[in-house]
Amino acid sequence: MYTTESGHAKNVANFEQLLTVLASYGSTYSPSKPELSISNLQTVLQNSKQALLTVHNTFTTWKNATNDREIDFLVLRPLSTRLLSALIACGATEQTVNDLRTINRKIQGSHSKLTKADAGRMAGGDTALPTTPGEEAGEIPKHISVSQRSFDSQIDHFEKLIILLNSEARYTPAESDLQVTTLQSHLTSFKTRNTAAFSAYTALSNARIARNKILYHETDGLVILVRAVKAYIKSQYGSYSQEYELVNRIKFVKVVRKIR
Repeated sequence: MYTTESGHAKNVANFEQLLTVLASYGSTYSPSKPELSISNLQTVLQNSKQALLTVHNTFTTWKNATNDREIDFLVLRPLSTRLLSALIACGATEQTVNDLRTINRKIQGSHSKLTKADAGRMAGGDTALPTTPGEEAGEIPKHISVSQRSFDSQIDHFEKLIILLNSEARYTPAESDLQVTTLQSHLTSFKTRNTAAFSAYTALSNARIARNKILYHETDGLVILVRAVKAYIKSQYGSYSQEYELVNRIKFVKVVRKIR
C-alpha cells in the first residue's frame, strides 16, 4: 500500500466526521464501554489533531536544519582543494602533501557511497522525508542514516586536515580564509549544524511514533476505537439500518502495522 502523511490526516478528518454523526444520535448513543463515550472520543480526536500538528512542526524544523547544514557544507569540497594547493605552495614535504591529498580525496569522494537522494540533499536539493510504509511507521530510513554517516565522516576528514596543516610550520597563508583559525571556525560550525540536523530528525521520528500510537495502537488507538464504535452501532440498530450504514461508509485506512 502506498502511504503518505495525507493518510493520517484523512483518518483524523474522518474520525471527526464520525463523531458528528454519533452526536446526532443523541441519547440513543449510550455505549457501556467508557472508551466509546462521546467525551472520550473527543479527547482522542484532540490528541490526534495535536499529534499531527507536532509532526508537521517537527518536520519543518528538521527540514530547516538539514537545509542549513547543506548550505554550510557547500564550502567544504572547494575549500579542501584550495588548502591542498596552499600546502603545496608553502613548500611542504612530498610526504605531507600526499597525506593531505589522501584526506582531500576522501572529502571529495564522500558522495560516492550515497544514494541519489542523499547526494541531492548534500548538494542543497530536496530535503523532504520519503513516505514509504516503513518510514511512516517511525523507522529511521536507511538512506538518511547513510547520509548522516557521510556528514560525520566529512567532519572527521576535515578535522584531520586541520590537524595536519597546524602541524606544518611552513603553512602560514596570508589569506585569512585559509588560515587554521578560520578552518577551526568552519569545523565548529559543521559540528553544530550536523548535531542540529540529527537532533531535529530524532524529534521528528519521536513525533511520528507518538502519532502512530495515538492513531493505530492495537488496544486503544483511533482506528481500533472506530471498529468498536461501528460494532456498537451495528448491534444497536442492526446490520441493514440507515444508522449503521451512515457510520460504516466512513472509511479509515490502516497506514501502519500494529503498534503495541
